[in-house]
Amino acid sequence: DLHSFPTRRSSDLGTIFEYLPSRLGEDGLIYGCKLQSLPPGGKSFYDSLGDSVAWSVRYDFGMITYVANNYMSAFHMGDWHKLLRAAVSI
Repeated sequence: DLHSFPTRRSSDLGTIFEYLPSRLGEDGLIYGCKLQSLPPGGKSFYDSLGDSVAWSVRYDFGMITYVANNYMSAFHMGDWHKLLRAAVSI
């Protein structure tokens, strides 16, 4: 679990993520990936304390996107649901 609210990166301007909240709540179990461990070309959209909780990378003719929440709780997760919908749309 992270110990700080995940924050949207300023580099999200011009992407679908720029319209999402600037911070996500700590709802559900959140398993971030170390920023330095992202694959080459990977781009983080939300991070906290050196861990990315939402990132994507192009792969072949598609895209791999990681969202670091288990979504076990449906309550108070509106921003996380918006993030998931945005991630699926890219």
